[in-house]
Amino acid sequence: MRNSSASKPVRLISPWTLAFSAAAIGGVLVLTYNSEDVFRPDDQERADDVSASYAEVLLASRPEDDELRLDLVRLLIDLGQYSRARRHLVSWQTTDVVQLEYYRRTIDALSAMHGDNHERTAQASEQMMTFDHRQLSVEQARAWADLALQMQMPWLAADVYHSLAHRVPEEHLAYLQLAARWYLASGQSGKAAMIYLDILAASDNVEDRRYYLRQAYDALLAVGAGDQASRLLVKEMDELTAEDAAWLEQGVQMAVGSQRMDLATILVTRWGELQPFQAEPLQARLRLELASGDLPAAWDTGERLVALRPADPELLLQMAKLGEWLGRGQKALDYWIRYLSLQEDPEAREHAWRLAFQLYDYERGIALLEPTALDSRLTDEKLDAVVFGHESLAQPGRTEAWLRQYVTRYPSHRLAWQRLIQNLESTQQFTAQTAVWQDMSERFELTTTERVEWASAHWRIYQPERAWEILDIDNRNIDDPEYWRTLAGLAWELERDDDLRRVYERMIEQGIALDTGEQSQLIEFYRQGQPRKALDMLLEGWRKRGDTEYLILAMDMATVLGEIDLLRELLFEAQDHPSVAQDARVLLAKGWLAERDGALDEATRIYRSALALYPRNPLVRERLMWFFIDHRRVADLPMMTHRWRAFARSHGNMWLPFAAANQMLGRHDEALAWYQLHLRSNPYDWLARAAYVDGLEAAERFDLAQRLRQQLVKDFKDRPGDQAGGGFESVELAPQRYAVWLRLLASAHSGIRSERQAMQWQDGSPAMLQLWFDRMLTQLDEINQSSQKDAWQAWGRSRGLEINAYHSMQEALRNYNRDVLVDLVAKGELDPAQNVEALDRLGEEGAALALAVGNLGGGNATIVDVQLRRQAVDIQSRTPQGVRVGWMREDLGGVVLSGPQATLAGHILDDWYASLDLKRQDYNADELDSSVLGAEHTARVALSRKLESGRVAVTLDSSTRSDEDRVGVGLSRSWQLGARDQIEVGVGVNQENLDSGFMRAVGTQDAVWIAGIHGLTSRDQLSWSIEQRAYGTRYGHNLGNGTAFNLEFNQIQHFEGPTWVTRAGIDYQRNQLSGRELSGLAVADGGPIEADVVTASTLLQEEYGRLYVGNSFRRGFPGALNRGQPDYTWLIDMQAGWDWVDSQFTYGLNTGVGTRVLGDDELALIFGYQSAPRGTDTEAGGMVGLTYSKRFGR
Repeated sequence: MRNSSASKPVRLISPWTLAFSAAAIGGVLVLTYNSEDVFRPDDQERADDVSASYAEVLLASRPEDDELRLDLVRLLIDLGQYSRARRHLVSWQTTDVVQLEYYRRTIDALSAMHGDNHERTAQASEQMMTFDHRQLSVEQARAWADLALQMQMPWLAADVYHSLAHRVPEEHLAYLQLAARWYLASGQSGKAAMIYLDILAASDNVEDRRYYLRQAYDALLAVGAGDQASRLLVKEMDELTAEDAAWLEQGVQMAVGSQRMDLATILVTRWGELQPFQAEPLQARLRLELASGDLPAAWDTGERLVALRPADPELLLQMAKLGEWLGRGQKALDYWIRYLSLQEDPEAREHAWRLAFQLYDYERGIALLEPTALDSRLTDEKLDAVVFGHESLAQPGRTEAWLRQYVTRYPSHRLAWQRLIQNLESTQQFTAQTAVWQDMSERFELTTTERVEWASAHWRIYQPERAWEILDIDNRNIDDPEYWRTLAGLAWELERDDDLRRVYERMIEQGIALDTGEQSQLIEFYRQGQPRKALDMLLEGWRKRGDTEYLILAMDMATVLGEIDLLRELLFEAQDHPSVAQDARVLLAKGWLAERDGALDEATRIYRSALALYPRNPLVRERLMWFFIDHRRVADLPMMTHRWRAFARSHGNMWLPFAAANQMLGRHDEALAWYQLHLRSNPYDWLARAAYVDGLEAAERFDLAQRLRQQLVKDFKDRPGDQAGGGFESVELAPQRYAVWLRLLASAHSGIRSERQAMQWQDGSPAMLQLWFDRMLTQLDEINQSSQKDAWQAWGRSRGLEINAYHSMQEALRNYNRDVLVDLVAKGELDPAQNVEALDRLGEEGAALALAVGNLGGGNATIVDVQLRRQAVDIQSRTPQGVRVGWMREDLGGVVLSGPQATLAGHILDDWYASLDLKRQDYNADELDSSVLGAEHTARVALSRKLESGRVAVTLDSSTRSDEDRVGVGLSRSWQLGARDQIEVGVGVNQENLDSGFMRAVGTQDAVWIAGIHGLTSRDQLSWSIEQRAYGTRYGHNLGNGTAFNLEFNQIQHFEGPTWVTRAGIDYQRNQLSGRELSGLAVADGGPIEADVVTASTLLQEEYGRLYVGNSFRRGFPGALNRGQPDYTWLIDMQAGWDWVDSQFTYGLNTGVGTRVLGDDELALIFGYQSAPRGTDTEAGGMVGLTYSKRFGR
């Protein structure tokens, strides 16, 4: 092994090689030496522990090197070796407190952040918050911001960036963006917003500006600065495009929420400009205008929106409500209907039909209600609304058809049956009405009132037997007065005397007070069959109720029955009542009793005292005259017949005593004339005929007298009544008539026969003289000789004759003697017609009308019923009660008004009368812009009261239009100065003026007037009026003032069949008008008149004067509220005149015709033409109308 190669020493490196290598290494070290700086930390190298160790070695050799120390601290911080970094920082002996605190707080923050000690973290955060970062360098400030973000302190980072934005101008926007970003992140939106505003102000790029605008806007909103955000958006809204619609919508909402309606309006306008054909901007505008209370503008916007969203139910509902708020009822109703066509809404339907009825749009109201009836039964209110709507449309047939269909579907709805019955009654389908009553009775238990109505329906179609059957039920517990009165009426008509008596007796048992007519009827019933029972009723009426009329009748009945003691007792009772004791009829009864007792002087004194108290009472005069005739005191008769002749002619009860007196005085021809006068009016008065026979015999016309006497005896035996076809009376009840017959019997046959007959009867004597005198006055009445009648009455008074109440009343009416009229009414001496006349003249129209209507058909004489009917018609024509609807077209000389109208009038209580006139009129004129005026709705309410000496009236009228409204008021008072003279004064404020078409359209007037009416004769009348006016317009202009005068003379050529009246008169008017231009009336100024310049003379004439004559032929008045003639009415009125101001001939024609349709109603067509209406130059005018009127009430 020793010799092997392996065991030999081997030299690995030669010495030269080693020396060369050492030299090379040394050279490299020399070449690469950079001193000790190589050990300093370098920002370009990656931090590591080796570098940190080198830096620490170097710092140990150079502890005074601050830069090296800070580099080392930064390096250790980057390596996360915070303890080593803090140690080197603590050992730093320096005066640079900022840098020291910066690094210390940085190390504390990083140490806390990497640990889990929350307390240290909070302390570190607090230290960072208290450090003034503005002293740091830009790089340190950036690092400080980064550290703040790491510490979850974005607000601090934002503060640092905000500060840097001002320190580094070249990076201003970048730092502002960072500041705004971190302010937002920290919830400080207000600061962020301010910064974004700064960025926006500094930015030129459009897209950037829109972005920053949005950021600033959102930030302001985030801090609740809606007002400022809205102002910002308004300021920069030109930057927005159609893509920003949602932003604009938000902006509008925010502005509204901030109560900045002005800003919201600007924004929504901009939105609309960007999206002109979109509904959303309009929707926003609508909400805005509603919120701001600008309802008219909201309406216009809503209508535009509806055009874009015609099927939006919420929008239609909103527009319906808005229309009502604005008072545009018809438009609102349109929207309600459109809304309901899209979706069913019970509450909306309920509201819509009520609105339709409030607008009098019954057609659509019904259409809204009727579908409800298809699904369910209507409430009573809705049912009545449907019925009322149909009736208001004047479609009774349609009402009937609907009700019949409804009761078929809902037969248990009682009210529907009742309304169907009422409909049939109003259309006078009484037969059909009875059939419905029958059906209703099979379904429901009818009330007593309903049975009465059912029976009355049968009674109206002349089926009283069926009516009786309906009411002939168990009535033991029925206390309804109407039931018993209807039953009594049926009993009377069916001549069920026993039933009638039982009905009246049951009424008395149940405490149902009989009215005067019923009591009289029952008394009359008893009088014919049970006169003593009639007397008992009369006594009860007097002694329990103090009714003077019953006392008088009781005395008459006691006289007839021979109850002399009772008569004396009644006269004694009357003495306890001075007013009754001095009643003319009581005095006459006392006189008759004295006469019967043979005390003729006492009887004469009583009769004469009665004549002194009642000098114009025809009964007193008649009784005194008969007293003288019966007792043949002929000496007084010549003077009586002379003085009382005129009085006798006007009082029918005086004709027979005058005839008897003249006969007694031997004036046979004159006596026969008085008899003939009486018999012409009373051809069946056989007592007078018997006296006439006596007169013929006294005039030596024996043959004629005997023939008439025998005929009278035969007639009396066959029919002992004094009226043609009259009732039969017993001798006990008619002693005077039978006494006269005894005389006739003795003259025609023999005294023995008469005597035998007289044994069976009680005797009596007539009071023919007063009867004759009464008949004379009545005759003068019939021939309308009032002057002769007054003379006769004066003559009769002078001779102590009695003038009956009727003739006294006539005289009082002629002389307007109110005291006499009051006395006559109070005494109850007048028949119903006379009472009505007296009450009417005394100013008690309500009581007069009630009395007239209440007594019609109450068993009066035919002539009384005729008079009552005429009186009722006359009073009602003055104060008619009813309703009238129609359509009218009026041409006021180029200004045409047309439209529907309605009138409702009636009595309120007894003395007050009210009327309501409603019109809707449209204007049509070449010189008027009707769109400015719009439709005119007028309402006029008048309230009047009849007073003792005249009438007082108050009127209130209103006119509403699109341009200006008007409300006027008027007050008038009239006085009745005498029988034929009347004066009226009145005042009106802001009332309608009809002096021209223009004045009707835009004018008003204030006025005060006085007028008079004077009856010259019964045919001739003069009327006049003077009026002072102040003219103005609805727009507040003062036009001037003027005076108007009218004088007219009327003469009635024919009173009736037809009525013919002629007239002549003068109209004159002089106005002082303002000459200044009236602003605001021309179309150019927004007014209605098509003229360049409008002055007062444009609207009114300064002077107007016309002489005219006219003729009127009429039968009633077509178109009146109440028809005054049966079946039909007509009118032809012609007038012609000369207008001396304009030097032109004028003429006019008014005509009309009316006819009954269903009953107490009238359908009338009226037409008028005027060649030159007042206030026009050349255009003609006129009117045409169609009306329907229906009377209601009494």
